[in-house]
Amino acid sequence: VVHLRLAKEYLKTGLVSEAVVQAETSLEKDPQQADAHLFLGGLYSGMRSFDKALKHYEKVLVLDPSNQD
Repeated sequence: VVHLRLAKEYLKTGLVSEAVVQAETSLEKDPQQADAHLFLGGLYSGMRSFDKALKHYEKVLVLDPSNQD
């Protein structure tokens, strides 16, 4: 959770690659974080890495089927 918060702060300052590293680290510690998968999906979409984004968005739906984001 700490890494995900740090990732969001990095993104606010435009440090996208650092945000990705921190969000991925967050998932390494707890791969069941739907919010981290959703965040990474958005990051990868913005980076036009659509295959990676789709992987994370699909994981969100597995972990939280009611998520409409």
